Amino acid sequence: MKYCLACSAGGHFQEMQLLKEHFLSKEDYIFYYSFKSEMYLGLKEKMYLVKDPKRNPFLHLWNKICSFYVFCKEKPDVILSNGAGVAFWMVFFGWLFRKKVIYVDTFAKMKKRSLFGRVVYPFAKEFYVFWPEMAKKYGKKVKILDVSILGNKRYPVKKNARIFVTVGASHFPFDRLVKKADLLVKKYPKKKFAFQIGCSKYLPKCCKNYVRYLSYNDFASKVKNSDLIISHGGIGTYIYSLIYKKPLFVLPRKREYGEAVNNHQEEVFNREGYPNVYYFDEIYRYL
Repeated sequence: MKYCLACSAGGHFQEMQLLKEHFLSKEDYIFYYSFKSEMYLGLKEKMYLVKDPKRNPFLHLWNKICSFYVFCKEKPDVILSNGAGVAFWMVFFGWLFRKKVIYVDTFAKMKKRSLFGRVVYPFAKEFYVFWPEMAKKYGKKVKILDVSILGNKRYPVKKNARIFVTVGASHFPFDRLVKKADLLVKKYPKKKFAFQIGCSKYLPKCCKNYVRYLSYNDFASKVKNSDLIISHGGIGTYIYSLIYKKPLFVLPRKREYGEAVNNHQEEVFNREGYPNVYYFDEIYRYL
């Protein structure tokens, strides 16, 4: 079977790695359809990358043309998507030409239906959500994915931890987290820190070891070789903290500060009993 994995960059792509393990077998052939991002540098998988359409009608038209070209060229049997906007036309053409369309609503949606989920619900042959309370919000064909892989514990913090601070691949700056983490460097000068600051305007003053973006492989390597992760509430970083069993301290982005388009990160990480999550203000007890 040939699968088109249609998803956005960042957390959607990293979440897709778990979905790939769940839905695909080793014999299946895959290719990705996504938007251009520094995180894809160095990846060996076959990828078709377009400019992020966001909510620009002209870019959506171009994305429609590109999606149709790739669809006709590759002739996938299955479209597997978890959103968002860049994946729409690939999902649509999969439905139009009677291919199997599987949609998984992002792990981050726990209270409200996602815009992308609402739009593609009619086109999906199989439609999944992670949280039971979300199943009632869509329709009868919704199925619930097993989230037992997340575990139910926090990973311990080492005394001489190597600390990786990341704000993810968002187009929004996150100066609030970078400033708070920079103060930690000042308070604990003997600790080893590394920063990934994205498009944040604030540059660390106490730590010279920082980059704006990391490729997918470099990001995974950073998480793997660190002992403690400080992050925005990105699902991608959360997934990696589980894969590599690293304690994760979270400061969710907020819409009112211009850090995100909504407050979904707060919704996700305010869920009671969330596995392997510490909150940023707790970190002073562990360093």
